[in-house]
Amino acid sequence: MRSFLPCLTALCTVTAGADSQLHFTDVTQAAGLSFVHETAIDHQSGPMTAGGAAGDFNGDGYADLYFIGGGGRMDALYINNRNGSFSDRTEEWNLDTLHRGVGATTGDYDNDGDLDLYVTSFGPMTQNADHGQHRLYRNEGDHFVNVAAVTGVDTTTTTHPDGYGAAFGDYDRDGNLDLFVGAWHNAPVLGARLFHNKGDGTFEDATEKAGIITQSTRAFGAVWIDMDNDRYPELLIPGDFGTNRYYRNNRDGTFSELDPGTGLTSKDGTPNWTISKAHNAMGTTVGDFNGDGRPDWFITAIWPTSNLDSDFWGNGLYINQGNHTYTEEASGYRVNDGGWGWGSESADFDNDGWTDIVMTNGWPFTDPVSGASFDNESSYLWRNQGDLSFEEIGAQSGFNHTGQGRALLTLDYDRDGDMDIAVLSYREGMQLFRNDQNNSYMSPSSHWLQIELDTTRSPSRAPHGLGARITVEAGGITQTQYMKAGGTYLGQSERVVHFGLGPHSRVQKLTIDWGDGVPVTLRGVRADRRLRLGTFKRKNTSK
Repeated sequence: MRSFLPCLTALCTVTAGADSQLHFTDVTQAAGLSFVHETAIDHQSGPMTAGGAAGDFNGDGYADLYFIGGGGRMDALYINNRNGSFSDRTEEWNLDTLHRGVGATTGDYDNDGDLDLYVTSFGPMTQNADHGQHRLYRNEGDHFVNVAAVTGVDTTTTTHPDGYGAAFGDYDRDGNLDLFVGAWHNAPVLGARLFHNKGDGTFEDATEKAGIITQSTRAFGAVWIDMDNDRYPELLIPGDFGTNRYYRNNRDGTFSELDPGTGLTSKDGTPNWTISKAHNAMGTTVGDFNGDGRPDWFITAIWPTSNLDSDFWGNGLYINQGNHTYTEEASGYRVNDGGWGWGSESADFDNDGWTDIVMTNGWPFTDPVSGASFDNESSYLWRNQGDLSFEEIGAQSGFNHTGQGRALLTLDYDRDGDMDIAVLSYREGMQLFRNDQNNSYMSPSSHWLQIELDTTRSPSRAPHGLGARITVEAGGITQTQYMKAGGTYLGQSERVVHFGLGPHSRVQKLTIDWGDGVPVTLRGVRADRRLRLGTFKRKNTSK
């Protein structure tokens, strides 16, 4: 693992030139993306909407984009043309229903190899807003079919419309994707739900049995991630009004809520910084930000918060110390001030071997308590400097989004080896920012490796390898990434694991821990390509 030095020798020459190299270009119009979000007047989510997802829905190896319309217009599916542009294929994919959509996520719930789509909704525009209107679109290869009702995931609350971000994850490691659905309105009854995949094409409500939710939770979404390296994913929930939740997986189908007063501590060890530090939590992502091989947790919130207690200002960054203990480091890492935060993701945007953070924000009203305004607030791109701190470089890098951002997605839409950014905004046009880090296919100072996982021949493993832990060793440096499930806000990014390798054109060792206790190792892997890895023959593991 990396040692905690101001700059690693192997990476110093790369990070020193990153400012001049990292550059984004707004290619929204050039890519043929004309989508403008428009909520219905009676949409109870108000300005908190604008979700979507990135994923390879037609199986051609290139990420497509799905946007939720919000009831003022239809949803839209843009299929990647594999030439830098997209085409609107909404109608032929059977997604042209006008409804009050909110959030979206992707996952192969039926293990048939296709990426399915789950969408939270308050109902079609042909009727009043109501409960029981969520949508599970089963992918038939060239169109979607809504099977939410027959699979048992159309209803979360039974008294009022609710449902925000959602996340697929295999919490019991049976090879079938389970589903968490967040809820915010939460009254008069609990809205968030955990659905257990029964393996027969249907789900059962396991919320109470699993013990994961309290009545007060205002969940905007979640991320599934193995935080203690026992191969079972924990459930991390960003919650509004101080209701963040951290659920440890008991490995028996149940969860235990970590006591934030003892498990999440301040830097000096006293329990005065908890996961509720990010008081008005909305978005979330995980990544190994200090290079120690353990996933850390980032939560977006509000700066300054309407609760003017300084202990609750801004974003939260929880650095994993092992054994479910954390230190809160947002201020020390210089990522606490992100405006009125929403969607967030982590990725190595400049391919220097360190995981960066990006987030979007905005709110159309002046905060009545603090007097702060978040209209036309800039989105933030924090470059990891490799010395336990970040530098904000959004505007100077060309990532100059200044709108009502909500969902933020990462994807490599042009397959050039650097991660691009899509921002979906409330009642505004979406924007696609192309990462120009790699100006050529083989940039000598910006090598990379991307991993997709194929489990179609291994039904006991989670589809697309969700939850798998992947490590690479290049130039004496070890990096760890996870095939993440969930995160951002009201959305899902492309399911690909991206490694920046700096000047190293070859990976000495690549190891995939699928989560079933049978890791696979490849040696001498050439960089600058995307690998789709599935079931291996034994002879390949010792090369």
